[in-house]
Amino acid sequence: MISQNDYQNALRLIGPKFNNLNINWHSWYMQYTYYETMWNNYFQIFLRNYLTVSPPLNIRFVFWESCPGGMPFPHQNYAFDSNRFNNPIHGTFDSYLKNECVHFGINWQINNMNRGIGDLIIELAQIGVLIIDLYPTHGVSLDTTNRQNLFTNLFGLYSMDKLVNIGNNTNACLKNNNDIKVTDELWNAGINNTMNIALKINIQNALGLNGPPNFYK
Repeated sequence: MISQNDYQNALRLIGPKFNNLNINWHSWYMQYTYYETMWNNYFQIFLRNYLTVSPPLNIRFVFWESCPGGMPFPHQNYAFDSNRFNNPIHGTFDSYLKNECVHFGINWQINNMNRGIGDLIIELAQIGVLIIDLYPTHGVSLDTTNRQNLFTNLFGLYSMDKLVNIGNNTNACLKNNNDIKVTDELWNAGINNTMNIALKINIQNALGLNGPPNFYK
């Protein structure tokens, strides 16, 4: 979690609209801390459930951006909001989480009934799937240029610090699989296999992988 001052300075690097003098930075920062706290709670859920599996599995990393923007706070579709864990997953509104379930072979429906979000998150954890919000842009609407600026200006700072922390907290876990799944938005903004090799090695070292990451979507 970064300070409000660091948060303001970070978002101002994304584009001109983030330099608007009318932004209520305190409210924006409170929004950031809410979602980031929810993600940290999810990370603890992942660790607890991943560590119950025997024999241990390789962690499979997934990169997302952040909580979606454009909705009232708190966003009703944020996957890691524990207030939603007892609710059934929605096939459209929760499409990112649903897509991870489909990709990793988790049934998001049983007998045509949508399963609870919390149950799906636990089951993903039990097969080693860890989803990471890379950016502090929770609840903020982003366009293509914003996303490119995020990769250029914030990935090496904010995101790398977060990956180092995750790597330290999963130091004893298996990570022999270097494949990292990313969203279309991240792929198109530069988090793909054209990435500078030095930055790839930084990600490898941060997460404790046994080789440079191979990105796919």
